[in-house]
Amino acid sequence: MSTASPRRPPALRTQTEASPSDGGAPRVLVTTGGGGDGSDVVEAYLEGLLGLPRRFALRTTIVFGPQMAASRRTRILERFGRLPDVTFFDFEPDLTRRYAEADVVVSMAGYSTVCELLSSGRRAVLVPRAEPVREQLIRARRFADLGYFDLVEPGELMPDRLISQVLSALHRDPAPLAPADLGGLVRVVERVRALLDGGA
Repeated sequence: MSTASPRRPPALRTQTEASPSDGGAPRVLVTTGGGGDGSDVVEAYLEGLLGLPRRFALRTTIVFGPQMAASRRTRILERFGRLPDVTFFDFEPDLTRRYAEADVVVSMAGYSTVCELLSSGRRAVLVPRAEPVREQLIRARRFADLGYFDLVEPGELMPDRLISQVLSALHRDPAPLAPADLGGLVRVVERVRALLDGGA
């Protein structure tokens, strides 16, 4: 598969109960960063999508990530490659555009990913990594508690659970939340400068 080239089999779109902003079926972006340990998230989503009643239709973009093993990509494509309205990419250099196109994003909870999601203002379902460190899990739980994102705990990653969260996010009007403060780096620089000036 060539980098960033879509694999999209021709298929008829089924009907949907949702009403996205562009008038078509809702758009879901599934991305797991580098993709090294994200294949379980991709497979769970696609398995859930496969089990949806025909009255639901979702336009899905899957971005594998450059670190996903070729054997896992091949297995996913062999099983799910002919699902209607699913496009697969090896890698996407500009996820900002993909975020803007999506109604809901399914992703892990890496630092950069969460910052990008907050900046884009998109609804998201986070499936964080819990090992070997709990950084993603702590971050995802905190933002879920604050109401910014939905969360599927790593130990609860099952196809029906994940697709249920996606559908719930699609059909729920996002609550008005204060924009997340992303100015931490500026304040760190200011505080370090103040400390240095104070010690001079």
